[in-house]
Amino acid sequence: MTDGINLSILVSFSEVFEEPPQSLSIYLTGISRSKLLNASAFFLGFSNHDSEFDDYKQFLSMFFRQENSQIANEIFLKLNRLQEKAQSELVIVNPLTILQLFEFCFENLTDEESQTETEVEINIFKAILLLNEQNISKQNIALTSSKVAPENLKLAALSFSQTFPYSELINYDSSEVLNGQMIKSVFLFEFLQSNPKTNVLLISFLKHFDCPDWQYFLKSIFPLSFAVVQTKQEAHVDIVIEKGEKFDITCEFLEKLSVTDTEELDDYDFSKIRSKPFYKVSDGVYRIINGLFVMEMIHKGIFFKLAEINNNLPEENKIKNFRSFYCDEFSEKYLLYKLLNSIYKNRYIEYSGEKIKELGVTAEPDYYIRNGNHLFLFESKDILINSSIKSSYDYSLYEPEFKKKLYFEIKDDKIQKKAVLQLINNIEAILTRKLEFDTNYKATSIHIYPLLILHDRQFNVAGLNLIVNSWFQEELQKLKGKGIFIDKVKPITIIDIDTLLFHQDIFRNRILKLNQILDDYFKFITFDQNRKYNNEDHVRKYAKRTVVSFSLFLSNYTSDRKIWKAPKMILDKGASLFD
Repeated sequence: MTDGINLSILVSFSEVFEEPPQSLSIYLTGISRSKLLNASAFFLGFSNHDSEFDDYKQFLSMFFRQENSQIANEIFLKLNRLQEKAQSELVIVNPLTILQLFEFCFENLTDEESQTETEVEINIFKAILLLNEQNISKQNIALTSSKVAPENLKLAALSFSQTFPYSELINYDSSEVLNGQMIKSVFLFEFLQSNPKTNVLLISFLKHFDCPDWQYFLKSIFPLSFAVVQTKQEAHVDIVIEKGEKFDITCEFLEKLSVTDTEELDDYDFSKIRSKPFYKVSDGVYRIINGLFVMEMIHKGIFFKLAEINNNLPEENKIKNFRSFYCDEFSEKYLLYKLLNSIYKNRYIEYSGEKIKELGVTAEPDYYIRNGNHLFLFESKDILINSSIKSSYDYSLYEPEFKKKLYFEIKDDKIQKKAVLQLINNIEAILTRKLEFDTNYKATSIHIYPLLILHDRQFNVAGLNLIVNSWFQEELQKLKGKGIFIDKVKPITIIDIDTLLFHQDIFRNRILKLNQILDDYFKFITFDQNRKYNNEDHVRKYAKRTVVSFSLFLSNYTSDRKIWKAPKMILDKGASLFD
């Protein structure tokens, strides 16, 4: 199995041009706004896996016209020398850079044209490399700030800090994302419909989109995402509305999903483009800005729209602390409960957090499953990280923020326990047999698998699991100091809900056992310092494995064994739209 990490180098301005860089305004003023938006959407249409334009030779050949062949050849020779020296693949465009380019063009340019076609090409190329250089300079913050991490976490801290701001834009599988978003969206609307507290919110949401019911809304929005995964070429994708009886209604629907000239797009995490990932080209023609954002709009975008609508409701109808309500009532008690129960179907000793609470247990686990001597302890956290912190590349900001979200937080001189400490408390209760609802096991024989379920793909980032597990191991040693037998407690594993949703069938049908895949994951990411390695490259190869996320490992694992496939639930949930 491959380690799943391919290192590549983003080409910067100073590596190609000897002149001092100018500003984006100088390079781009005089280029038609519509032309630049079209170019940006074209670049954002490149595949995130094995794009032909990952090869800088192919990109240069596609990008420059014959009149610019001399400068194209000069750039080609420089990049050849750079790649030979770096011994790594070179990348000219990536989604982060191009999204920044799109935002700048959308907000700052007009359709005035004063540059020649040959100048346009050269200056767009310079603008891209300038943005690359600015992003690379930010990554130097990661290099400096991660040095404070303990020696055993330095690689994890560096990997995490360098990639967290943009990893989700690159490291994903379209089929996994689309399936996860579709399933979650149906679950979400079923929840909204069944919960009396959300009745007014659901009605207001449907009124905003002029839809008679949520099934109609999803049937309108799903095809927009299908257009992303079905496209055969690497280019921009247009949604073209045919003239006819539904032309005006369909255009009006898409207008509500499109950014407009009155909006400011410049923000830390492209939140505006995420919620409105289209722009209008002409009457009846709407261009996709970013395919990933269109797929994520199906659920993630719906959440943000619901939050916005909720904020504008009258006080008597408004859900107080909507984010907290959504996380507790939907993410954990509805989505996670239903998913785990559908996988395991009460085959084993199984308790949801709600059931455990009804039995009088406080500080209960979010979900508890025991199969003989294998016990799975789930803690669910639907967290968000402030976008200004996320974009910082700064480990000195990341570590305390994630500790507050996942370890503990001190408020009013009191420790508020988060996922890691909650898992530790329940592990102690299990090993001292204090969870009265299940005591029919030997504490020295039970294998405990602590699982941290997160609800956003952005946390499938290199190094995070190792960092969180280091906090967990510190707390585990404190249990050992109390004389508690901890030898069969496994490392903590971060699993995002989309990964569990997509791969649910392999666990439901027992193609893989959860304990089996977790054990294989621990083996894969563990660096054995006592092992005899052939050379430094061999050491680096195994060291890189330590930062691999469970999501990436599982995708590679199932793909290698040819058991990777979309879940049956997508058909079941899709069928419910036509009941």
